[in-house]
Amino acid sequence: MAKTQERGQQRRWSFDIGATLAVAAADFRSHRRRPVVLLLLLLALAVTLAPAYYHAHLHEVRSGHLPIVGLFLPRFRLAEYGGHLVFLLALASCLLGFDARHRDVKATMAEALDCRPMSNLGVLLGRLLAVIGVTWLPCASLLALHELVANVVRPMGFPSPNFGQSALIRLLFFDALPAVVLWSGGVMLLASVFRSRSLALGVSLALLGFHVWGVANVPHYLLQAVSTFPDNTSLVSDIAAQDTFPGLLQRLALVSVATGCIVAAARFYPRDDGVSRRLQASTALGFGTVGVTGIAWIAISAMQDLGERDRWRAKHRELANDTHHAADVEKLSGTVAVDPAGSLAINVAIETKALPPSARSLVFTFNPGMTVEKLLLDGQPAVFDHEDGVLVVGLSEARAADRGRILQVIATGIPDGSFAFLNGVFDPDRLPASSRAGLLGTEASLYQKDYVALTPSAYWLPASGLIVRNPDRHDIFGVDLAVTVPDGWLAVGPGGRTLELNEPPTYRFRPRNLVPGVALFAGPFRGYSARIDDVEVELALHPRHLENAQLYSPVSDLVTANLARLLAFAHAKGIPYPHEALRIVEVPTGLRTHGHRALMQPVNAEPGVLLLKEAGFPTARFRREEGESMAAQMQVFVGNDPLSSLDAGLARNILEKTSAAGDGADALDFVLHRLTRLILTHPSPAETLSAHNFNIRTHFGRSLRDLLHHAVDGHSFGVFVRYTPLSDSSKVWHRALGVSLSSLDFRLDGKMAAEVLDLRGGALAQLLYDVLGAEGAGALVQRLVREYAGNVYTAEDVDALMSHLDAPSVREWITSRDSAGLIVSPAEMSRLEDEADGTPRFHLSFHVRNDEASPGWFHVKEHYDLRYPFRLSGVTRVPPFSAVHVGLVLEEPPRGLWVHPYFSRNAGTVQIPITEAAPRASRDDPVVGSEPSTWRPQVDGIVVDDLSQGFTVIDERRWYGPDRPESSRTASDSAAVLPSNRESPGQTGWSRDWAPTTWGKYRATMVHAPRGTGSKMALFSAEIGHGGRWRLDYHMPNTQFVMAPGKSVGSLEITVSARGLQESKTLVFDASQAEPGWSALGAFDLRAGEARVAVSDRTDGTHVIVDAVRWVDTD
Repeated sequence: MAKTQERGQQRRWSFDIGATLAVAAADFRSHRRRPVVLLLLLLALAVTLAPAYYHAHLHEVRSGHLPIVGLFLPRFRLAEYGGHLVFLLALASCLLGFDARHRDVKATMAEALDCRPMSNLGVLLGRLLAVIGVTWLPCASLLALHELVANVVRPMGFPSPNFGQSALIRLLFFDALPAVVLWSGGVMLLASVFRSRSLALGVSLALLGFHVWGVANVPHYLLQAVSTFPDNTSLVSDIAAQDTFPGLLQRLALVSVATGCIVAAARFYPRDDGVSRRLQASTALGFGTVGVTGIAWIAISAMQDLGERDRWRAKHRELANDTHHAADVEKLSGTVAVDPAGSLAINVAIETKALPPSARSLVFTFNPGMTVEKLLLDGQPAVFDHEDGVLVVGLSEARAADRGRILQVIATGIPDGSFAFLNGVFDPDRLPASSRAGLLGTEASLYQKDYVALTPSAYWLPASGLIVRNPDRHDIFGVDLAVTVPDGWLAVGPGGRTLELNEPPTYRFRPRNLVPGVALFAGPFRGYSARIDDVEVELALHPRHLENAQLYSPVSDLVTANLARLLAFAHAKGIPYPHEALRIVEVPTGLRTHGHRALMQPVNAEPGVLLLKEAGFPTARFRREEGESMAAQMQVFVGNDPLSSLDAGLARNILEKTSAAGDGADALDFVLHRLTRLILTHPSPAETLSAHNFNIRTHFGRSLRDLLHHAVDGHSFGVFVRYTPLSDSSKVWHRALGVSLSSLDFRLDGKMAAEVLDLRGGALAQLLYDVLGAEGAGALVQRLVREYAGNVYTAEDVDALMSHLDAPSVREWITSRDSAGLIVSPAEMSRLEDEADGTPRFHLSFHVRNDEASPGWFHVKEHYDLRYPFRLSGVTRVPPFSAVHVGLVLEEPPRGLWVHPYFSRNAGTVQIPITEAAPRASRDDPVVGSEPSTWRPQVDGIVVDDLSQGFTVIDERRWYGPDRPESSRTASDSAAVLPSNRESPGQTGWSRDWAPTTWGKYRATMVHAPRGTGSKMALFSAEIGHGGRWRLDYHMPNTQFVMAPGKSVGSLEITVSARGLQESKTLVFDASQAEPGWSALGAFDLRAGEARVAVSDRTDGTHVIVDAVRWVDTD
């Protein structure tokens, strides 16, 4: 009888969908009246749409002339905005679910609910539906409505961000809904177990905060397994699909875990519903196990993929020490069949040069995603092994001497896009998930149903040698390939292209020059072609991105004319474009476009092919103008493009036949590439970006902070600057002045090394260009490519090709850490006799001394400020520890005269003071140009400034006596390293900035700090050579030039301690009343030894300025 009653009770407490919906409706009505719900909903929509509108505005107004803005196209970054949405929905789930039972008791609903014949699971599911209905449903409805409206108004010219239907559906149903279910289920379980509202809420919020932190810091390869947020580490693409299976599996696993949590919450719910607790526990355990197993499977698969790449890398390094021979390939010919619905099929013949008698096997790198079906050596079957991306072919004993071999490879498969860049400085998958390196793409090859991209980096064709390349060789070979693609598709590859068959379309690529690799792109492209002299130019765009091509079609002749002038200029300077065709093909955002060498520069060009990122020209917003204005707009756009740079692509094609080797090979490659770009762009190319510039961590809510900063200061450049090299910053200068280019460690700090190389290597390229001239630099590049084609060159080889006496030694510049230090005298200006036609003449005379052991170079410019210079002189060389006398003849007095060194300890330009001199007689012969000089600057006394080795800062005040106090000096062998307040505003301690009228041997800088309590000090230490009476002077710059509005200087507290003084002397110096320059503080009787001057941060002004002190012997 008891068992019958129990079964009846269980039946009485069965699941009732109507009751569950009633609970959902009641909770929904209760939730929607809570102010926190409305606040969170408005906030969720605001943090999703506000940055999207901000980026849409930036894209609308800037993308037509600043291509990097294309990275901020809202539909490419929906996952980033979606992260804000998911976080707030998860937060709302926590806030709404932690006290449901308490609210029922408070509203006297608990007893009525408990007597209803429904299970705990039904109650909790009703509450879950209420949370979904009050949080996710309104957001989904409003975002869907917004997308509909955006699609209607955007063609009318309103810059409303549209995200794309598929991307929005993915966000709402694939990311947001599972997150709401998971966090709601988790907080229900916590509330049922702890029975304490505050404890349940605290634990749930702590878990959410820990999850946000973990998602930002977990390695990228584990992100898809553990994150409940959208993956915003890479950009969405319009033309290439994303692999959704792992993500879908993980979301299903999260729902399974959430289901387990809800069932477990029903098990611990403080209400007896008559359902078997054991059944509930086992069901919860089952769902939880399934979910955790799914997540674990994804994580293990990711680790296995990573381990597979490690195995590939180890295999290549292991075989690098074996005796396998890497043949010198002469030609690669055959057929390639692209079947997007199936696999890639290749049948190629590799012709090699004569092999050495000792060769017993050949080694090639071949993508492990390809399966070798058949391999013939000279027409006969050969023994081979293809494993871990290494193809080893055995050679027969009997073979003719001095004869090449023909290797025929027949293979099928889909190239593995991760088999590339195995020797890179960093692996993007091992970086923290908050790194932005993924913005440059993650896959070296793509093989999808609507797009195929096969780059040489993926080794989709057999390549002689191993990934661990021999640094003393650079292979180039002939190519003759017939490529078959589906109907309606176009193939893009190197060199000339001819259509051999219409059905199926078969194209033959036979470049006239030898190439180092073969890139192949295929898709339903729309081609736009033109001919410039003997070069066929083609633009291949995806059908979804034809708007800008149609916009520019009326002025296509003008755009082509601009490109023709660039190619003609290159030809005139001796570096003609090497291929018969220049094909510009659109590539998806997900295709990796940065190299594997240390600098990891963008690889925006393959032989005969320039890669055009879809985030650039295809999706940019251009102003509709007329005629030449439209073409000029395009010219500005092309000149500002750092990712798909035309001149960088052409330079890569010009230099593709050779590469650098030896000490500092990466720096040498950079210098020659930059020099070639300078010749093409005359005078300066766009900035050189690298993957290191994108390997920065942008934490959660970065786009919101960008929006707030824009609202405060009205500028948006900071959004883009973080991805560009800041090579002119004080930190970069400090590092660059103490390291050689050949010793840069890109693995230790790649971003800093890249910026140092951009600064120091860029200065060398600019110096070579200015010394040699465009023609001389072009001749140098031409000779280098001609003499070292198919081989490598060193810095010594480059030096041997130069004959200009004033040209720097490339080897010394790259391998030496030394640099020049220039000191400039005031310039004397005098009036000369006028020209015969009445043109006035003015003569300027000044001296420049190099006080360092490394030679220096400079030129002179005139300008009001550094933005609008006008060059007055050629390049002048200053030998070590020497001086030159410079003379200039001008038609009018200069408005501002500056010396521009080519990388020196001056860390920038040096202003030349101008003084009037007596008029010269006509018989005087003024110096024009430069000549050796014996000039030396006269310095009275012993000067210690903020860049001297005797300067440091102290964080906490300590007593001053004969012994030196402890300090916080951070420099190793030069000036103390301090942040720049100009570059990083808001410094609360000591910072260093350049400022006019400050004192400095090479650089005019000062150290300053906001008013403090006296706990921080700046310390000047000098060595007094002999005893006697010494005067102490303090240098103050002109505060009108160095202080911002609202800032002021006041009285300074200065403490002097030295041998000869019985105790420290404390002086008060009123800086606000001091004249610019040196001010005497007092005279002291000192003994030989160390003398210290400490300046406290205590003042009655807003800031303390510390520039320099001077000890002058008055005896």
